[in-house]
Amino acid sequence: MKIGILSDTHNDRASTQRALQAFRQRGVNTLFHCGDLVFANMVRLFVDFEVYFVYGNMDRNHRQGIEMAVATQPGAHLMGAGDEVELAGKRLAITHGARVEVLEMLLWAEPDYLFHGHTHRRRDERAGPTRVINPGAVGGTKHESRSVCVLDLASDQLEVIWL
Repeated sequence: MKIGILSDTHNDRASTQRALQAFRQRGVNTLFHCGDLVFANMVRLFVDFEVYFVYGNMDRNHRQGIEMAVATQPGAHLMGAGDEVELAGKRLAITHGARVEVLEMLLWAEPDYLFHGHTHRRRDERAGPTRVINPGAVGGTKHESRSVCVLDLASDQLEVIWL
């Protein structure tokens, strides 16, 4: 099973649509969005996917709208500040990363994978038995490169996709 990982879309519709197209081209149907949608209307872009969202620090003024948008969209799940789900026999944890205590709590539970965003910097490293992945950022005002990732849960292969 292949999953898509993205973060920090920051209301950048054009870059988000490029990312979603890249996921479609690779046959990815399940996504993990590591926070910072910013506005609730971004949720509608993900209508063709099973998608797990968490709140980012930039979502703080729009949580109610995001919650309502996710609740009314089939295949969309809101996991608060962070949580864990099991897919394809793997334990997958997700958080934004701005709240270090949530990141540490999820890491302490030793899932197979922990996805986070916030820093806008790609990360792929081991922390004990857990593979920690930050896909980089899709949007934002910083001038870093834009990227998302595809993870094959069967082979443990990670592909970075530059937008």
